[in-house]
Parts: sequence; C-alpha cells; structure tokens
Amino acid sequence: MRIATWNVRTMRTGLPDTCGGYGYAQHLRKTAVIDAELSRLNISVCALQETRLPDEGSLQESSYKFFWKGKDFGDAREHGVGFAVRNDILSAIETLCGVSERIMVLRLKISLGHVTLIAAYAPTLKSSDESKEYFYNQLTETVKTVSSSDRLYILGDFNSRMGKKFTDKTRDRE
Repeated sequence: MRIATWNVRTMRTGLPDTCGGYGYAQHLRKTAVIDAELSRLNISVCALQETRLPDEGSLQESSYKFFWKGKDFGDAREHGVGFAVRNDILSAIETLCGVSERIMVLRLKISLGHVTLIAAYAPTLKSSDESKEYFYNQLTETVKTVSSSDRLYILGDFNSRMGKKFTDKTRDRE
C-alpha cells in the first residue's frame, strides 16, 4: 500500500494556465488532475489538505473516490481536508469521519489488520495561538480514539518550519 499526502491548494474547478502536462488545464476538474497524478504515481490512499470544499461529501473520478470535510456552507471557502482512495480498495474502508475542517480520519481493514490514517491541516504561523492550540488539542483527542492495535499514520500539512525561533516579528513578516 502506497500512502501519500498532498496540499492541493483547492479542489474547486479551474486551474491556472501554468499546470504542466495537462494542456489547457484551467477547464479540467481539479479532482480529475489529482486523480491522474495519483494514478501515475500508483498511490493507494492520499490525504488531502486545503481542499476548500464546503461541508462533507464525496466524488467519484475514474481511478479514485474523493472524500472531504470542510467548513459549513455559507462560511469562507478555506481549509478543508480529505482523502483520495483508489477504487480497488474502497471496500477496505471501515470508518470515515470528518472531525473538523482541519482533521479527517480514515480506518481501513487490510490483510495485516487495521490501518488508521489521519489527514490534518494545521493553522498557519499567522493564526492566533488559540486556534493553533485548539487544533493540536483536537488532534491529540483524535489520536487517543485510535485503537492501540491499529497502525497509525498522521499525514498532512502542519504549516511548520525548522530554523530560527519564531517571534512576533516573524509573524508580522509572513
């Protein structure tokens, strides 16, 4: 099983003219482009971040089924997480749960037992300390719900960096 994570920056329709390899790509569904790329790389399951789709839903493409959890309809189209699951392993899905627009859980039954994948999209450095703390507390509580016998993978965009210590001056320059 090949597992990946991808900040797709949006799953809404339309892409910039600069997307290489797909011709006149801005008229393609973004999910179709993601589907083609995941197929090319032979990915079984991919955690997706920054989907920017509202509410919860699913969409079938040629090789993958897309699942997502976003903000409520009417709220800003930001954040959002999801999974792209290859069609031949859809029957392995035991649980799919959108915890919030930043955390989604997928549990699969495979030949070696259970695998739990958590898709996460952390707040950026510019976000308030409260929103970052809320996210990490929610992620911690989500991890605590996973069976100790499961293989656990936490995948995502954690909007973090290594290097110089973060200060308020750094926040202002971001």
